[in-house]
Amino acid sequence: MTIEAILEEFGKLCALTSEQAQQYASLAEAAAGAIRSRLRPGADCGENSGRLALAAAYWMRERYESSGSQSSVRLGELSVSAGRSEPSPDEWRLLIGELLLPEGAQFFCV
Repeated sequence: MTIEAILEEFGKLCALTSEQAQQYASLAEAAAGAIRSRLRPGADCGENSGRLALAAAYWMRERYESSGSQSSVRLGELSVSAGRSEPSPDEWRLLIGELLLPEGAQFFCV
């Protein structure tokens, strides 16, 4: 799961250009860290890199949308907003659930 792959998926989810998505590189790094910190020991990151990048992009989108960063356009009486699409919150967990530690579990490398 690379930052570039996460940003590419994030751009698709939020209808952003690649230049706009690049502005969220630090959020992509945070998403990658959040996902990695929850992975089960032995989870194959290489084999699942596409799913992990998409899950990280969904993680980012949850924070992006909750921050009010999505855009809206008003043309006279018509208003169009970049709203949430399906599925529900925490959808990133649904994508990679079998790779994650149980909720509340912690794993420390020593």
